[in-house]
Amino acid sequence: MTIDAARASFITESRELIGDMELALLACERGDAEPAAINAIFRAAHTIKGNAGLFGFDNVVSFTHVVEGALDQVRSGKIVLTAEWSALLIECRDHMSALVDSIAAGGDGNDPQLQVWGKELIGRVGALGALSTPMGGMAQSNDTSNLLRAAADNLRSLLEVLTAHGIDSKNDVDAARTLLVAIDAACAANVTASKRTGGPSVASDAWHVSLRVQADVLRFGLEPLSFIRYLSTIGSIEGVAIATNALPSWDEFDPESHFIGYEIRIAGCPNETEIEAAFQFLRDYRQLTILPPHASHEEYAQLLQSLPEGAERAGEMLIECGSLTAQELIAIKQPKTESVQPSSKPQNAGVEPTAAKSNEQASIRVDADKLEGLINLVGELV
Repeated sequence: MTIDAARASFITESRELIGDMELALLACERGDAEPAAINAIFRAAHTIKGNAGLFGFDNVVSFTHVVEGALDQVRSGKIVLTAEWSALLIECRDHMSALVDSIAAGGDGNDPQLQVWGKELIGRVGALGALSTPMGGMAQSNDTSNLLRAAADNLRSLLEVLTAHGIDSKNDVDAARTLLVAIDAACAANVTASKRTGGPSVASDAWHVSLRVQADVLRFGLEPLSFIRYLSTIGSIEGVAIATNALPSWDEFDPESHFIGYEIRIAGCPNETEIEAAFQFLRDYRQLTILPPHASHEEYAQLLQSLPEGAERAGEMLIECGSLTAQELIAIKQPKTESVQPSSKPQNAGVEPTAAKSNEQASIRVDADKLEGLINLVGELV
């Protein structure tokens, strides 16, 4: 598929999805805000955002990301889909349609008038979102993760309002962005810690993404680097290590095949779902592992064993991208030892241990009468 054909396919699919959004939003405006309709609207926005990211249509990605965030809060029940929200989301749908029309006309959605319109809508979404999810809601929860998420959601809404009004260069806004990244990381770390049953964890406060794809993925029009570049729209890529072990010799090299693997350290991502969604179109052609900030040594040990390059080379790549330190890798690879309490009396007195173990594996005692009964029962079943 040529780039022009892929672009045309993007335009056609986006228009269909925007049409589906309109029907569902109109139904919601009439009071039919069923979960299925809301999920359909969210999926349409999410798919458009993902496809736009592959083509580098940043204005479509950034605007649709805001709409998707609001829809996600509606899905989770944090925002009630009132008539005011329905009307605003229909306007956002109209703007998304205008962006796609701009691309169809040969542009890239960067028309100045569209940018002004988009900023105004983002500001209204952020303002309405801040009003719909007040900070007072934090006091209703005693769960640390919920508190962190509520703080992040409100701070994110405030940032969107400030950015929409063109004051994103202020020091206070930069400080707020830094705080938002810290809150997101703390939230992820808290969830990880709550799930961990024990054992040491790594110091890295970033997510780790391990990606391997099938060699023929390029033949389906899927370029893995496009998906990796898209990650930078949801977080900050801080390190990448390339696995080249599968590269063939020049005589056997096929330019239409993909031989490279990726180990990626990315910070600032809100959750695992966002990262996994970035690779949704590769789901049938990938081996994907996502480890959260401060993952356990056991989780990294399992990753090392699963990679085709082998634990030695895999460990080098994890150090190279910054997800592990050399000391952490040594600790992770060190075999675990279990303490055994000495028994005051040997369990198999007078029998060699190896012989006892061999006999246990080779035979089992069954009462003769029971054995005969079992044989008769099997005969009846046959």
